[in-house]
Amino acid sequence: MNNVSALFVGSIFLFTVGCTPPPTAELSAYRQTFVAFEAASDAVLNVVAPYERAALRASGAERSCNDEEPLHRGNLAFCYGARDAFATIGDPPLVGSYRNLIEVIARFNTIVIAYSEGVSFRFISQDLEEFSKSVDAFASSSVSEFVSAQITNSGRFLERASDLSDRPALLEFLHETYPIVDEAFLVMAVQSARLVGTIETGTSVLTGEQPALGGQLVARSLEVRSIIANWTVVLDETRQALEGMGFALTNPENLEVRIRNIGDDAFQLNLGFEAIQRQITELGAGNAL
Repeated sequence: MNNVSALFVGSIFLFTVGCTPPPTAELSAYRQTFVAFEAASDAVLNVVAPYERAALRASGAERSCNDEEPLHRGNLAFCYGARDAFATIGDPPLVGSYRNLIEVIARFNTIVIAYSEGVSFRFISQDLEEFSKSVDAFASSSVSEFVSAQITNSGRFLERASDLSDRPALLEFLHETYPIVDEAFLVMAVQSARLVGTIETGTSVLTGEQPALGGQLVARSLEVRSIIANWTVVLDETRQALEGMGFALTNPENLEVRIRNIGDDAFQLNLGFEAIQRQITELGAGNAL
């Protein structure tokens, strides 16, 4: 178990045995921070999706047809298996994998806050099931080659969650699964180069499809790269916010000061999320494509 996980596990334990009062302010600050992170992440992935579709049109559309007979129009082949390359709704594979990573973190975060606030186990059971499903999807996604064997072989999680029947068992489950949440954060940050590579490939394809817009498309791709870089910065900081929550709760002395510090961090994080949202608004959120 890494240091972040140990801090987190300790924080939940101290609270549940009654050594500290409910950390309402801190939990509220973290909850609000992650809501903002989810919104910013969704917006970033919405920008990336058209580029991934363009890259699929160039490199994988016909290969996705398998045994189907593709319909050819010029250099493009369409079939059911290649639908992600042409659709304008839903998510192409890489973007879908990133949304799943966000879902893993969001579901876990919901359970932790509900547990810490004393919500009845009965009301947490649905979130447990959804968390387990998201972990299983994470393990089989297009980024699964970059995750640990512990997560790749995580088919046990849905069964494990369904066997939980009380708060002590839930606490143990949270202890066991926190490293997955931390790894979801890490995979998104470290593999952000795949998103940038997708932007570059997609820009090349789009330039070929719309030669007159070549200069604008290249300029736009540089701005998108900046957006992704800024997003990974706040991703790292959001990950650290969870570590900060654990540290504050495992050090109950001067708790109010620590909570206030995390509130300040949350405020700064929200400024970062707002800056990303402004960048995306100025970019046009994919409409120029």
